[in-house]
Amino acid sequence: MNGVMAVETQVVEACERLIDLGVWPRRKIDYRGWLDNFDRPDRPLAVHMLSRFTYLSNELVDQLFRAAFQGLSNDIAISAKPKDRSDAWRQFCQTAIIVPVMGERPNPSDSGWGFARKARQLLAIPEDRLKDPEQAAATLAEGSIAPIVFVDDFVGSGDQFLRTWNRKYNTPKGLASFSTLIPNGAACYCNVLATAYGVDRIRAYAPNVAIASGNVVPRDHNFAAAGSAMWPRGMAMKGFRLVRKIGQSLGYLKTDGSLRDWRGYHRLGLGIAMEDSTPDANLPLFFEESNGWRPLVRRV
Repeated sequence: MNGVMAVETQVVEACERLIDLGVWPRRKIDYRGWLDNFDRPDRPLAVHMLSRFTYLSNELVDQLFRAAFQGLSNDIAISAKPKDRSDAWRQFCQTAIIVPVMGERPNPSDSGWGFARKARQLLAIPEDRLKDPEQAAATLAEGSIAPIVFVDDFVGSGDQFLRTWNRKYNTPKGLASFSTLIPNGAACYCNVLATAYGVDRIRAYAPNVAIASGNVVPRDHNFAAAGSAMWPRGMAMKGFRLVRKIGQSLGYLKTDGSLRDWRGYHRLGLGIAMEDSTPDANLPLFFEESNGWRPLVRRV
């Protein structure tokens, strides 16, 4: 028992240092309250989950987004002669159309809009190059050959991008989607963080779209994956049962990969959050607030 308590003390002290350093915002993360949700026998598993939880501050999000966008320069460089590569990249940044990825019901609060603004603030993209999907589709329909760069924060299942890619928009030439307006996929998708699962789905359904991510979350980050780092060695089955029990007690009774699946959207079972967003692909026990449960991260 002393060893278990020592591990918990170490993890809690590490969390406290992250808050003291300003890496974690105290108002958004309640690790002590979240641990107190668990009964004593389950607490060591909760401590291990906490130690594996990934949280990105706004500063780190900005760094990853900048790195992802600048990573596009590798593709630009390949298509230009060595002496012309700097000019080609500068031309790309000045002419690219930046398009936010939109949710199922597009609205101004979609995270993609925030990253379109970041493209202007962090990367000096001209403001007139920021367009919503319908404006961008109309520009393409009128004959523009400008490169299209979709932007967003997190790619979980890839659904939001694929909906943006395949949704039909009003253009001067009638209804059209990016998948038909850019038949050869001369487009890029720039994001902060992506799951390997989401990247694979986008490559399957939009194979010619170049994907640039600040970091890619491997499949073994999923709580149910073989060898998942979310659990101590030999404890995966016990952890699986614990997550299922708690998820169902919080009202997540589905097993179909929907938003009410106790494993998270598309059964991704993640433990990841950013300062301004907590993906639906997380295990609900990290963010749910019903039935007296204290969330680790708050979604608002």
